[in-house]
Amino acid sequence: MELRGAASSKGSPDTRSILTSTMAKISTGTSSPRKSSFLQLQSIPPPLRPLVRAYLLGYASAVLPRLLTLVLQHLSNRERKTPNYALPERDENTFLESAKHVLKTGLDPCRFPTFCAALVGGATLLQAPLNKIITRAATNLGSVAKLRFLATFVSAWFSLKLLQSKKPTLRRRAGSSTTRYVDPATGKKLAGRTVDLTLFAATQAIDVIVGELWARHKGRRLAGQKWTKVEAFISQMTDPVSFVASCALIMWAWFYAPDNLPRAYNKWITSAAHVDIRLIEALRRCRTRELSYEKETGQAHLLGTMCTDHSLPYEWGDPCKTIPFPCDIVHMGRGPSCEYHAWRRFWLSWKWSMYTYLPLALALQLRKPNRDSLRTALLSAARSSAFLGTYITLFYYGVCLGRTRIGPHLLGKDVACRQKIDGGYCVGVGCFLCGWSVLIETANRRKDMALFVAPRAMATLLPRQYKMEVQWRETLAFALSTAVVFTCARENPRRSESVTPVEYVGYNPFPVNNFIYKVALSSPATKEHFTRAGHQTCAVLPPLTGESTVIVRLSNPTSMGMNNTNRVENEVCAMAVAREAMASVEGGRYDSIVPRVYAWKSTRMMAGDAPEQGFGWIVMEYMEGEVLDMLFGDMKWDEKKRVIGEIACIFAAFQKAKLPQRVELHGGMTVRDGDIVSGQATMHKGEPSGYVGLWKARIDHALEQADESTLINGWKGGVRERIEKFKNYKLGVLIHNGEVDSTLLGLVHNDFTINNMLYNPHTKRITALLDFDWSSVTHPAHEFFTSFHDVHGRVDEASEKLRKAIFSGDFGNHPDEGEDQEAWKLAKTWDDALKQHGGKRPCDFKGIELLQGLWNFVYSICPFELGSKVMLFRRSKKESEAAKERVEGQISKMLSGWGV
Repeated sequence: MELRGAASSKGSPDTRSILTSTMAKISTGTSSPRKSSFLQLQSIPPPLRPLVRAYLLGYASAVLPRLLTLVLQHLSNRERKTPNYALPERDENTFLESAKHVLKTGLDPCRFPTFCAALVGGATLLQAPLNKIITRAATNLGSVAKLRFLATFVSAWFSLKLLQSKKPTLRRRAGSSTTRYVDPATGKKLAGRTVDLTLFAATQAIDVIVGELWARHKGRRLAGQKWTKVEAFISQMTDPVSFVASCALIMWAWFYAPDNLPRAYNKWITSAAHVDIRLIEALRRCRTRELSYEKETGQAHLLGTMCTDHSLPYEWGDPCKTIPFPCDIVHMGRGPSCEYHAWRRFWLSWKWSMYTYLPLALALQLRKPNRDSLRTALLSAARSSAFLGTYITLFYYGVCLGRTRIGPHLLGKDVACRQKIDGGYCVGVGCFLCGWSVLIETANRRKDMALFVAPRAMATLLPRQYKMEVQWRETLAFALSTAVVFTCARENPRRSESVTPVEYVGYNPFPVNNFIYKVALSSPATKEHFTRAGHQTCAVLPPLTGESTVIVRLSNPTSMGMNNTNRVENEVCAMAVAREAMASVEGGRYDSIVPRVYAWKSTRMMAGDAPEQGFGWIVMEYMEGEVLDMLFGDMKWDEKKRVIGEIACIFAAFQKAKLPQRVELHGGMTVRDGDIVSGQATMHKGEPSGYVGLWKARIDHALEQADESTLINGWKGGVRERIEKFKNYKLGVLIHNGEVDSTLLGLVHNDFTINNMLYNPHTKRITALLDFDWSSVTHPAHEFFTSFHDVHGRVDEASEKLRKAIFSGDFGNHPDEGEDQEAWKLAKTWDDALKQHGGKRPCDFKGIELLQGLWNFVYSICPFELGSKVMLFRRSKKESEAAKERVEGQISKMLSGWGV
């Protein structure tokens, strides 16, 4: 199997930019059609639909949570028989009036629904009028992108001004502040009510810009094969480190500046912390020196009463008598052990979190229930609860580490050091440690979590109220950030959420055959996006629901020994033929194991072409499963035997694949005038021909490579002449006399191995047959020269006795004592399974031993060890010359055996 995703050192182009170009070329659509639904708004003119849809969604998000709260309050009050329907905006005495008020306030033109409509609708509707006035200055963005940016900027500016113009009502719930955005000294209004929304937009814009720059940098480094372990580590740790830094700022603010956090978020942290607020207050006063050790400041009652409540001595809370106050107080009466307290914190927090996460996880599984839904929901909820439990545990254990375990040993144990430790150092350790719990979550969720906490962390560094005179700065920041995010999202509607190299080998020194990427799309791609699917030969329509994940294969034109003439066409044709053959197996049981092809483009590397123009590519179906090769070795024998039987069943059907009518010659396949016809092979150059002509083309290709080898430099000393003589005069006679049936013609995969199969360990079934890049149309016996080595079904086994058994199909003779018993067992099982399922075995082909000899002969003309520059570089000159002499002797011996 080829190495996938690794970059070539031979001047490979930026594969990331090619991938972006490829995904743009497969579609001209702008949105994914859905099944008919209310939000499609079919009766509304298309230009107005984004505006109306945004308003409805904004109204629902603003009103429904408040209505739900009102209903819950109503039910609770009915049980207590004490009606109280007070809302933040208005004190009402009846449930219906309160509900009516909620629905009415959502329609206020200065509320969130209007903001959404103005932002989304303006970004769409303003493009046409702005097109007449925009200045098309030189820029990297196209004119459409400039219009989107400007239209979004204008609409974002005025939509935020709408929210900012809303006058705060003075009728509030009892105990809440009515003067938060009024300067108490002057009575003037203060700005800042929309700062959380602005910071959210700003962090999203920063993520888009930094992410795009890093993606381009990574693409260039991968293409040049300069991607280092340090860069890979940075890429992997950026989201966790961002989360850690944000959480450190948030937790520090929660401790010492809670007003810098959004009120609801501050309340939620306090609820999750489950801590006696007197402890928090004591640590705050330690920082301000309002509570000082060895000084009578009248603070003994603060922790003294807490000690009494937790059955601890009152004196432990007196800073004049106890220096420092013991960790028993921090543990709130759970004993002196910091480790036991940490474990108790984790367990209580985990249980508390499960009450929240488990219902949500179960609700998500109800969308597409299956037999694993309950298990998936439990594991997801348990993982998220473990994250939150670890977060809380690390924070409190960090405080203990700073106070008792590590801090005093590093800073000192005198009173001044104790004051510093309790005055901020211990809290700082907890703030630093807690965020690392994000490593428990999956890598995909870490990014979302980092983006969630980042704006809240930024809010701790900025004032939440400021003078109205500088409000334009916030509005500008919001408008610019929103314009960046909207333009990036709309410029490429299928902008991928993630692009993951498949089986990437970062330090492979050899040019690889393909760059393969798994692309997760931000919205499902349907037939409207794959504009050529259904019309392009071998390309099929995606499912009606669309594809959210696809595989993109970029054929590397610099890969060693590959013929790019019709390489992509050959692969998609082979996949189409194989897919049709699989449909006949056991009533269509395997009709979906060969990926669907949705779009493809030929390799056309002409002089002067940009890589995006010349690269060949295929966009195909993403197949679920694990690489069988990674699982097979650890399977028990019964499961191995069953898997081998399944492979034999699939291969037997593959052998019976019906070739298209116009595929009549040996070589490969291509597309001409919409039909699949005979074409050149991928593994060697030469026009399609008869069987003898195929072998001649293979010899010519090998000689061409030998001419390019700096070591072989074209075979000298009469070797080249003998090879040519054999090709021209002896080859055809040899094949004829060997009773080889040259009329046999079939599809050959050429890499039919468990490394190219995916497997579902739960259903215990093969789910995919992959990698048709080396496929050819030729004598079916050739499959056994290149495939099945992992089940010992290839005919070039090291053991001569095993080779004879494979050639003859007779495994009656037991292996010798020194031979590989497992290899014999696998080879016999494979041979028996293939026979059982009606497949052709090596022993069924006349002259196969002769063909195997020819195969070895062609390979010897320019073997990898003599043709690869990397291999020659790794060896000394003496070693290389010795290898050349050995190979030359092998060639001479084979030619002599054939009478040349």
